[in-house]
Amino acid sequence: MVKRTLTLVGLLLFLLVPFAAFSAGGAEGGTTAAGAPTEVSYEIRIKSGEETTWMIQEIEKRFNVRIKPIGIDANDTEKVAAMMATGDVPDVIVQGDWYQMYKDGLTRSIPQEMVKKYMPNFTKRVNESYPTAWLTFRVQGSKDQYVALTGISESTFLNLWYISFRQDWAEKVGMPVPNFEAKKKSMDRWGRSWYVEEDLTLDWFEKLLIAFRDKDPDGNGRNDTIPLGAVKYFAYSWNPFLGAYGVGQNGNLMDNGKLVDWRIASGYKDFLKLIQKWYNAGLVDKEFPSLDFGPGWAKVQNHIVAATTVSSTYVDMDYALDRPPNSFATLEEVKAGAKVVTIPPLTGPGGKHGANIYANFPIGVYAWAVSKKVDDAKLAKWMAVLDWMRLGDAEPWVHDQFGLEGVHFKWSGEPWKSAPVPIDYKDVQAGYAKQGGFGSVYPAYQTSDRNIFLYPTGVRTFIDYLLAGGRKYEITPYRVDLFNETNLPTVNRRVGATLGTAADEYMFKAMTGQVDIDATWNDYVNTWLKNGGQEILAELAKAPLYDELRKGNVKY
Repeated sequence: MVKRTLTLVGLLLFLLVPFAAFSAGGAEGGTTAAGAPTEVSYEIRIKSGEETTWMIQEIEKRFNVRIKPIGIDANDTEKVAAMMATGDVPDVIVQGDWYQMYKDGLTRSIPQEMVKKYMPNFTKRVNESYPTAWLTFRVQGSKDQYVALTGISESTFLNLWYISFRQDWAEKVGMPVPNFEAKKKSMDRWGRSWYVEEDLTLDWFEKLLIAFRDKDPDGNGRNDTIPLGAVKYFAYSWNPFLGAYGVGQNGNLMDNGKLVDWRIASGYKDFLKLIQKWYNAGLVDKEFPSLDFGPGWAKVQNHIVAATTVSSTYVDMDYALDRPPNSFATLEEVKAGAKVVTIPPLTGPGGKHGANIYANFPIGVYAWAVSKKVDDAKLAKWMAVLDWMRLGDAEPWVHDQFGLEGVHFKWSGEPWKSAPVPIDYKDVQAGYAKQGGFGSVYPAYQTSDRNIFLYPTGVRTFIDYLLAGGRKYEITPYRVDLFNETNLPTVNRRVGATLGTAADEYMFKAMTGQVDIDATWNDYVNTWLKNGGQEILAELAKAPLYDELRKGNVKY
């Protein structure tokens, strides 16, 4: 394979080369009449039920535009897919298969020179921190045209998955977390949730689960507690356990000298055998393969489940008070001595631990594209809006997220040095739009300097830890097609759904003891490879090395 290397220095020199006038990004439709507001339709549904929000109104006044929500939430995948099928797309699109939409003629290209001219805040952040962002989402064969412009999400560039349970229950059954009092760090505003960095093993945790099963941790006189809760979604149940075998969900790795997908790795097989053992021993919720989030979280809140995987993004967040780890104990129980502990991913028999990063890079995520109907004038106007509200000073960013101080939110602490607390729609004073923020988080430009406005103090301390010392619990892929240089998307569109369905079916059967894993594993792997998996691995082999990309080098 040809070795290609591009260092950050080389890339920055490339970016300094002067450009000609706006290039081939022209579009259908005429320019906006002078003085008339520029109408920009947007993939957004306003949750308040009104036609606009306070921030939209502010943008319209400041930039002489009219933002037109299309009534479809970007996360409503069925409605978004139906919209794409008709070809009637809004001016700004914030979810989709960017290359396929461009290929289908739904979107236009975005010239790099326009980005540099109309998005100076974006350009500055990218040049200083993520110069390889200029290589993402490029039109095939072009160096300065994009099918979409990348977002930036530093808040998802880390491992989110940890394990939580009641420390007072663990003490009661004789399995307290070692060094809890000496090492505990607060994670919330109430003294309910605590984090302890302690190297705990799968064997230790298995003994804890057995004690939860046999020793009546809730004190109701019956051994009816489910030791380990889970739901049908893999990430929210199993990532910290899979990582004990050196495997990260949705990744690829070198396994005995071969590049493999995570779902055919030898470590994944060992993980399945562990969960099957726990399931057969009554240590795992028997209903988990069919449980959605609501019923799964309810079992924690109702004290039916003793331990479960948690997302660090839920800790101490008002919208997630009914989710673990917040829901393990009420504040009344905390006053009576209840303590919730969160621990790192467990260490496996080979000394490995961790979980996959939620987003492999802060770039290449949460991007946006524009309709083929959008001309340069409208594109320039939208770029200026986006650059101001999402990438510039803190003030417009806070207004973009939360609305107007005193009307749509109040400060949790010192103004501009703490997290805003939203005011309920029904309590917004007359004369203002009920919804304060813009209305859509997409495209996301979430950099770490905004964390002070997103998280309560305890959570922010935890997030800061994850971005520093917590990096040791990250499991990363071996190769990643960050710049869309391979045919991996095409292959995935053709075989991905079939492979995923078959792999999920085997996974659930293996976990719940319906198959002999040792006897069926080779057939499962061979079937996966023959039905398109080998093509996926062949494309992955062409992609850059992840570790080199993290260093700022593009190596293959």
